[in-house]
Order: sequence, then C-alpha cells, then structure tokens
Amino acid sequence: MRTLKPLAATLLVLVACGIAAAAPAPPVTKADVAKAVVDLAGYKAGKDHAPVQNMASLLQRIAGRADLLRQTERGLIGLLAGEADPEAKLQACQALARIGSEACIPVLKKMLADPKTNHMACWALQPNPSPKAAAALRSALAGTKGKATVCICGVLGHRRDAASTAALAKLAAAGDPMVAEAALSALGKISGAEVATILADARKRVPDALRPAATDAYLQCAGRMAAAGQAAPAAAIYKTVLAADAPLRFHRGALLGLMRTAGADAIPLVLKTIRSNDPQMRAAAIANIPELKGAGITRQLAAEMANLPPDAKVLLIGALARRGDTGANEAVLKATGSASAEVRAAAVAALADIGDASCVALLARAAAAAKTDSEKQAALVSLRRLKGDGVDEAITKSMAAAKPDARASLIDVLLSRSAAGAVPAILKEAGGGDEGVRKAAFRALGMLAKAKDLAAVVDLLVGLKGDAGRDDAERTVIEVARKVEDEGARADAALAALAKAKSAAAKGSLLRVLRGIAGAKVLDAVKAAVRDSDSAIQDAAIRALADWPDAAAVAPLMDVFRSTESTVHRVVALRGCVRLLGLAGGLSTAETLKAYTGLMALAKRPEDKKLVLAGLAKVAHPDALAVAESCMNDPAVRAEATLAVLGIARAVMGSAPGVAKAAATKLAATKDSGIRKQARQILAHISKHKDYITSWQVTGVYAERNKKYSQLFAMAFPPEKAGEKVAWRALPVVTRKGSPIIHNLRAQWNREQCVAYVRTWVQSDKARSARLLLGTDDGNKVWMNGKRVHQVNTGRACVPDQDGVNVQLKQGWNALLIKVIQNTGPWEFCARLVARDGSLLDGIRIDATHE
Repeated sequence: MRTLKPLAATLLVLVACGIAAAAPAPPVTKADVAKAVVDLAGYKAGKDHAPVQNMASLLQRIAGRADLLRQTERGLIGLLAGEADPEAKLQACQALARIGSEACIPVLKKMLADPKTNHMACWALQPNPSPKAAAALRSALAGTKGKATVCICGVLGHRRDAASTAALAKLAAAGDPMVAEAALSALGKISGAEVATILADARKRVPDALRPAATDAYLQCAGRMAAAGQAAPAAAIYKTVLAADAPLRFHRGALLGLMRTAGADAIPLVLKTIRSNDPQMRAAAIANIPELKGAGITRQLAAEMANLPPDAKVLLIGALARRGDTGANEAVLKATGSASAEVRAAAVAALADIGDASCVALLARAAAAAKTDSEKQAALVSLRRLKGDGVDEAITKSMAAAKPDARASLIDVLLSRSAAGAVPAILKEAGGGDEGVRKAAFRALGMLAKAKDLAAVVDLLVGLKGDAGRDDAERTVIEVARKVEDEGARADAALAALAKAKSAAAKGSLLRVLRGIAGAKVLDAVKAAVRDSDSAIQDAAIRALADWPDAAAVAPLMDVFRSTESTVHRVVALRGCVRLLGLAGGLSTAETLKAYTGLMALAKRPEDKKLVLAGLAKVAHPDALAVAESCMNDPAVRAEATLAVLGIARAVMGSAPGVAKAAATKLAATKDSGIRKQARQILAHISKHKDYITSWQVTGVYAERNKKYSQLFAMAFPPEKAGEKVAWRALPVVTRKGSPIIHNLRAQWNREQCVAYVRTWVQSDKARSARLLLGTDDGNKVWMNGKRVHQVNTGRACVPDQDGVNVQLKQGWNALLIKVIQNTGPWEFCARLVARDGSLLDGIRIDATHE
C-alpha cells in the first residue's frame, strides 16, 4: 500500500486542478476591460503575445454586454489616437472589426489617409455596419494613391457600395494600372445595370494589359446579376464575352454562366460549341449539360449525337445520363451499335441511369456479343442497376433464351439484384446440362431460394449426373436448409432423400450435406451410414464425422478408430477426433482427457501416438501428465511425449501446482538444454508465487444483449444458482506481462460487457479465521462455501490486495467462487489467503480439481 500513497496524492492534485479548470470564470468588470486595453497598448511585435490573446478572450466573454463593449471600443479608439506601437494598433483594428460601431469611424478615417495605417483602417471598416463607414472610405479615395487606394477599392467592392460607382469608374481609367485593376474588380462585385454599362465601355477603352481584369469584372458583374434574378442582362453579358476575342478561360466562364442562366435559350450556342473544333470548350459545354434547365433540352441535345465525333459522343452520352431524362433513350440505344467501342461502352453504361425494362433485351445481347471484357461488364453492370417495373422479369426471360455463357452471366445479374421471383427459372437451369450454368444457378439459389424451395434443391442434388457442380449443389442445400426456422426440421428433406437415394454419389453428397446441418438425429443417420456395405458410402460417412462441427462425433469416430481395418479410415478418424477434442466449448476437460486416454490405448503406430500427444499437450488436467509420461520410454515418440509433458505442466501449474512441480522436476534433469530451461521456469513460477492462488477453474462468458457491466453485476447466472449444470475447465496460467500473479481473463475471451466465474477449493487442517485479499478488473462478487462474503460493483484496474474480506474456513474442503465483471479494456483478477494479521497461512492446500 505504501507505493500507492504518492499515486493517490498525485491523483488528488490532478482532480483538484480539473475542478479548478472546470469552474466558471468570474464576470468581467470594467477594471478588467481597462487593464486589457492598457496591456494591448503596450504590446510590441516580437514580445509576449498574452495581451493579444487576452483581448480576444475578453471580446468573447463580453459578447452581449453593450456597456462593456462600448467601453472596450472607447479604449481601443484611444489606443489608435495615441502613440502605441504599429503592431498594437493593428491588433486594435482587428478587435474593432469585431465590435466597432459608428463611434470609431472618425479615428479610422484619419488613419485611411496615412499609408502606414491605411491597411489597418480598411481592416476595421470593412465589416462596420454604419453607412458612415462607406462614406469615410469614399471620401478617402481622393486623398490616397497606390496601395492605399487599392486597399480602399477592395473594401468598397466587398461592401458592394453602389454609391462609389462613379468614383471607381474614374479610377478604372486612371494611369496607375494597379489602382485601375482594383477599381475594376470592385465594380464587378458591386454589379448592377450601371456598372455593367461602365464595364462594357471599359473593356473597349482600357489598355490591353488591363483588358483581362475588365473582362473578369464584367463576368463577375453578370454572375451577381444572375443571382439577383436579372437573367436577361446577365445572359447578354455572357454572349458579348463569348463573341469577343478573349482568352479561353473567359469564353469557358461565359459559356457556363450562360448555360446556368439562359436555360433552353442557350441550346443553340451549346450545340455550336459541341460541333466546334475546340476540345476544351466542347468538353466544358458537355460537362455542364446536366445543369441546363428547360423543357425539351434532352431531346434537342440527343438529336445532335449523330453529328459528333466519337470522343464528343462519349462525353455527351455521359452528360445525358447524368440528366436522368428518358428523352435520350432512343439516341443512346442507337449508340450501343456504334462502330466505336468507347461509344458503345458509354451508351451501355448510360442505360443504367435512363433505361427501363424495355432496354433489357438489348443489354443482354450487348453482353453476349461484347468484343471486350470491359464492354461485357458495362452491359452487365447496367442490367444490375436498371430500375423500374418488370426489369427482373425481363432479365429472367432473356436468361432463358440466352446461350450458356450469357445465361450464367444473367443468373449472376439476377443474384446481384436479389431477384427472388426468378427462383423457379433458376431451379430449372440448375438441373440443366451445362456445367457453368449449373454452377451459377446453384450459387444464386443459395442466396435467393427460400425454405419452401428446399425439397426442390435437394432433388436437384440427388439428380446430378457426374461430379461437375456437386460441391456447389451441396453447399446450396446446406445454405437453404439453414433458412428453415425450425432447427429440428432443417435436415428432414436431406434425411428423407438419403433413405430413398440409390446411387453412392447421391448418398455421399447427402452425407456431406448432413454434416453441414448437424444435430442429434442427423448424427444417428451418419453413424448408420458408417456401417453401409458400400465402401464409398462408408468413406463419405467417416469423413463427414471427421468434419463434424461439434464434439458429438468424437465417440463414433473413436469406434471407427477402434474397429476399422482400413489404415486410411483410421487416420481420418484419429485426425477428426483430435480436431473435435480441441474445439472450444466442446467436451469438458475431464471428458477430453478420457477420450485422449482411450485414443492412446488404441494407437499402435508411432504416427498415431504423435498425433494423440500433440492434442494431449493442450489438455489442462493433471491426470493428462500420467498419460504423456507413459510414452516417454518409447524411443519412437519420446520427443513428442516430452513436449506434451512440458505443455501440460505449464497449463496446470496454476490449477495443480504439486503435480506440475513433480513433472517439471523430472524434466529439469534432462540433457536437452531447451527442455531444462522451460522446466526450470515452471518451477520458479510455482515457488515464487505460492502464497497467491493459481489453481482455478473457469466458466464463461455470460452476457445479455444491451446490458452493461454494472447491470450484469446484479444478474444471477448459472454458476450462482444451485443445481445448474455448468461447464467448468481448468484456467490456464496466462498472466499480465510483468506481474505473474494477475490472471488475464481477456486472453481466454476477447470480450467486453460480460462476466466470468472462477472457482477453487481450499483444504484446511482445522476450522479457522482467515482473510481473503483480492484484486479485480472490474468489479466482483465472492462466495465462500455458498455464502456471499464480498461484492463491489465498479469499473477499475486490477491492483493486488485492493479488496480484503474476513472469511471463516471450516475443517476440510472449502469452496471459493468469484464472479469477475468485465467493462472494457483489461480483464484481470488475483487472490490469496492469509492469516487475519496478514502473515502466511499454514495448514491449507489449494486444489481446483477437487469437487
């Protein structure tokens, strides 16, 4: 506990700091405002930035406080009128841009005339809501030049100050190109009929170097007019620019503006552009076709398709598809027969967006006749994406009439469309003679067929000729059978067919299907088939048992291993047993050990014994050591037996430390240095942590949907209930890295929001009082001899001895049960028994295998 005190102190400090940080800031006073202004007035470039940050924070905190805002503004006005550093004045203007009113305009007007402060004043005046701000800017135009004038023009343009139009027009004709360009730009932002006239005249009169700026402003003016609902004058501007000798970017901008503004009236110009030899303009026009508004536009554009070269056709088809207008259907359908592969592919792809059931036959023919894989895939993709009534039915009809290769592709299309109505037709195809079609049909039936179709699918499997497609058919029957809601009836159709089947091939298929369905009555049928007089059926049944999904097949496989004279079947059965015995959630540890003991007794060949030892090495039961040790005298399997003993000892060093210690002691004397090292590690672990309980059995996990760990804490699961059957198994020693006493349950189950239970037995030579010390991540409940003695419902990390509870041990065996709750992240626990005074407890023994 001493090591926890500094940590606790640190946590208290952090919590205190967190509370302080979360506490609301005190209200701003007038004194706070005055100080913030004074501090900002003393700010200089390169110095501590705190005054700037404090002013920004102050403005946030006083938002909505008119009295403090006006006090701040007055303070900033005084700062600007004084001798503050230019950087301080810049920061003051930035603040006034946020809170400035009519009151600050006089001082800012003076600053406009000074080239050194002009830009600062412009910054503050741009968002100022007072009309006097614009008046100040206009009056300053005459007294400035160069960059100062440029700055003022920019602000007037941003404010869209129509009153400055005449002054800006005069400046646009000025001799200073920089000022003229700024004035033109400002006029474009202000916009309006008067500005449009000025800019139209300017484009004729300005020097060549300024003509691009004038044209750009002219287009900007048109855009703002269009946005304001003045479509006709805006369109006139766009047409003027298009007709003039101007750089491509202006022609493209004017064209796009016209297409967005003029609607159907823009069609003649769009068609002219599409027919032109300018690929950039043509591409720009086609790309914006989806934005054209108006009746009949799609048909007008589609009619132009025949007059275009292939590359333009591809672009136009894509644009028409994006319009989603069926008016283009006829032209696009015609384009599917183009001599150009690119045009054909584009047309086929476009039908996905504008086509309907009437296009299915054409798309199906296009897929079948495609000269390239990309063309074929384009047609199939369109078939998958087609919308509207009757599409599935039309595809089904085309599928039935198609040649085998195309038929298989169309079945895949129906599958991707989840066309359940096509199941009868697909069932027919699954019974056909073409292997590729059968394969596609069975694949589709696995997804589309319903439980009611199961008998038909089983009949198809039974009726198969040859092995082609048999795997697909078997898999399909299993998939459809799993759709039967009554789990006990899922195998009925296959069992009935097995009883009637005549051919060994059909019976073998049905046995493999039954393996995929499983269940008690299914297992009986497969066991009966093991005794069939036909060797092929015997083989299928034995292999089905070896691939069984659960440990229920272990016993019949052991019978096969015991009785068969076939070496192949002995190997299949043994491998199946070892696989099934290793499945999680199968037999109990004791049952698994019993099975391995029986297999070892039946094993005759060294290869068989090695396979049994490989599985036995994973059985965490002390009695498994005796089985493995009995093989160490056999030179043919000594190496495998030694490794098995080592693995078992490591697995049970927690649940049966005495037995593990005895086995590890023998291994520590062997000549193999690697074995010696691992054995000594086991001995060191047992010796070092003997006061902590490492002998445990575990069961889990237990959870409830939508229940959090804190709710699961209160719920009683089977281990808490008397008489409930619970599958317990030895808990392997998997501990937290660096802390061998803390057991890591997350290594057993990588789960969250759940619980597990661990138990063991404590043998005491007399009745006595003791103290149980434990730690858990997260909460826990503890029972001693069936009586709850401790509980804590919390989320936390596991720390040794974080909980302590006095317990009473009776003479003899005492049952200890702990419920370990899991929230998120690590899932751990540790426990030990000590005397009431904390000293070691003599006269007790821990054994998790005692029941």
